[in-house]
Amino acid sequence: MACVVIGLITAATWWPRISGPIDLRWDGGAYYILGTALAEGKGYRLLSEPGNIRSTLHPPFLPAFVATHQLVLKTSDPVVVGRALRLSTALFSMAYATAIYLLLSAYIPWIYAFVTAFMAVLQPQYVYFSDSLYAETIFGLLTVLFFIVHRYSKNTLYFLLCGLCAVLAYEARTAGIALLAAWVADNVLRRDFRRTLIALGMSLLPILSWIGWIAAVESSPEYQQPAYAYQTAPYLYFNVSYARNMLTLVDPSNPQRGPLTERALMRRVWANVRAIPISIGQAVSSWAVPPYVSVPLGALVFMGLRLQLARKQYLMLMYVVLSLAAVCLTPFRMQFVRYLLPLYPFFALAMFQFLTPLVRKSGSRWLVLPTFARSAPVWLVVCVVTVQALMGLTELYGIEYHNVAYEQDGRPVKYRLFYYEPVGTAFDEALDWLKHRAERTDVIAATDPQWVYLRTGVKTVLPPFELNGKKAQQLVDTVPVKYLIAETAPQILGLGAYYRFTSALLRENPTNWNLVWRSSNDSMAIYERSTMRHAARAPK
Repeated sequence: MACVVIGLITAATWWPRISGPIDLRWDGGAYYILGTALAEGKGYRLLSEPGNIRSTLHPPFLPAFVATHQLVLKTSDPVVVGRALRLSTALFSMAYATAIYLLLSAYIPWIYAFVTAFMAVLQPQYVYFSDSLYAETIFGLLTVLFFIVHRYSKNTLYFLLCGLCAVLAYEARTAGIALLAAWVADNVLRRDFRRTLIALGMSLLPILSWIGWIAAVESSPEYQQPAYAYQTAPYLYFNVSYARNMLTLVDPSNPQRGPLTERALMRRVWANVRAIPISIGQAVSSWAVPPYVSVPLGALVFMGLRLQLARKQYLMLMYVVLSLAAVCLTPFRMQFVRYLLPLYPFFALAMFQFLTPLVRKSGSRWLVLPTFARSAPVWLVVCVVTVQALMGLTELYGIEYHNVAYEQDGRPVKYRLFYYEPVGTAFDEALDWLKHRAERTDVIAATDPQWVYLRTGVKTVLPPFELNGKKAQQLVDTVPVKYLIAETAPQILGLGAYYRFTSALLRENPTNWNLVWRSSNDSMAIYERSTMRHAARAPK
């Protein structure tokens, strides 16, 4: 009955947003384009890029998932397929919430497991990321299924199913390497060396295959001699491997800060470690809770993890610790809310594992009190978490849920997405204007190139991350870019995040660019090259 209720609650959270295609901006667009390439038999390539560069960033599970939808529906139309992907993601969300309950109810009282599963799909961060074509929901489901199946892994079949879940999790997100490593280490601790060898073999197969693919791509002539000068620059995150992107530069978003050194890496890790307690507290409640709430919640999680260590629950503990270690290596602290999202069930479990025996021990001194009164500290934490999540959810739907309207293949498309207005609306206005003027042989530069390609069918690149406008001009000449979609004001995240680079390019080369369009809200502009010429390839 609890599973049925959880499934219905999860379905209800999708009811307000079930219409329209899933959000295909940013990484969602890259996943979709890779899926289209697979469905059309063109290989694992970003069709939006000049030269159709092969991808080394995104693992293949989600693109294959997209390709399956396209083959079944017999179309690559992002509106048609996007609607089907939204429905599939809703079904995965129902399975995810139910799996969380099934896992946690084996360790803590069912009511706490129910609350945790209920809150999993009500957190604003989960609602937002599940609304996009990101791997978080599928990855989270696979990791929870792994631990459910592992409880029965004395049976050989279930042991192999554990391996299948772990391998698929790695194919969905490379962060799944933490799960594979924890699985192997757990078998070592159990001194079951036969199973250790099997687990090691199953783990190494996808890891070495992916590493081999990256090595083959990076050593290929098309990668060594790219279609344009900065196509494989370390900061061009969707064209290079994750390791190359985060371990080459101090800050890939600010390449002018220079290469990553050992000292810089240590500073990065230390800064990330300091941010982890707050981030964990936000992961079990809401992404915007203040430190005076998130820090105590994070402390409860850490005490629960310590209790797991005392109880020798090594597998889950190793997975969490290895995942946190991987997160601390990254330079993307603003993405912690996304990285920690799949760890929510394990953080919540640790927190309740700490609170439940604590209440029982203290309650033994106050046996005259009713059971509910003795569990008041636990419910106080539940109330704090629930209130924070509902406050974030109310703001998400009340303020940041925006109308989307554009024209796709001659037909109007209307639906709603989170965090769209005003810049996203202006961006679509720009694309509606541009797709009737740009030729298929032209190249556009924009800060969300995959979305531009899906909307227009025209090859699109990211502007170079170069503060020297003259050098930036030399780089875009090697593409060559004909149209530049530029934001008129900076932002921390989103379309205006690279304003400092596009503004330098335009400011220092005024005779090379003509303003040809401006949005109604003045947040977006289109510039056309005044003289199109194929410049000599810039030196690498």
